[in-house]
Amino acid sequence: MNNVRAMKVLIILFEVITSIKVNFNKSMLVEVNIVDSCLSEAPLDMNCKIGRLHFLYLGLPIGGDSHRGGGVI
Repeated sequence: MNNVRAMKVLIILFEVITSIKVNFNKSMLVEVNIVDSCLSEAPLDMNCKIGRLHFLYLGLPIGGDSHRGGGVI
């Protein structure tokens, strides 16, 4: 949780320095090799959603199986 809080501080500093606002309501945390209990607390601190691998980002699949076809020949 200390890393999550430190990440939020860095994002807030980024907002202050660049005047670019991060919309936490549209943001999500995605677990990668962490315990589910840790992931359940983090979105409360970050005010965002929990995401899972295998999601779409700008219409592109993220975290999918690269061996399941759909590749370019």
